Amino acid sequence: MRMAIKTYDAEVHVVVGILWREGRLLAARRPEGKVLGGYWEFPGGKVEAGESAEEALRRELREELAIEVQAAFFWKSMHHQYPHGPVLLDFFQVTSFTGEAKPLASEALRWVLPHEALLMDFLPPDLPLLQELAESSATDIRL
Repeated sequence: MRMAIKTYDAEVHVVVGILWREGRLLAARRPEGKVLGGYWEFPGGKVEAGESAEEALRRELREELAIEVQAAFFWKSMHHQYPHGPVLLDFFQVTSFTGEAKPLASEALRWVLPHEALLMDFLPPDLPLLQELAESSATDIRL
């Protein structure tokens, strides 16, 4: 059975949270049956009209993981062209949050070391960032 994929021409703005706990980052597995299902990714989602990127990050992580972001900082942006359309990804390092992450919108969650994440089937735009995180020391990128 083939799944219909919604396509779009205008660039979609997406926020992405790289959550840290004891030197490990949180990986979320996209549900099978959804677009790009089965891939691992950093949690996040679309910025809604009238929202800042930081507001969207806090909302998305609350909705997807049942956590409250306490401290996050913008890290970098990236444009990516998926077959279904272009996206602008704003990546944030989330260094403090309350609550225990739950897979409310994911098939599974895993806390992994950056070099372990390189062995997982992550979404294509995440791969160069994972490589950078794996090569960097803890003090270079995160708290």
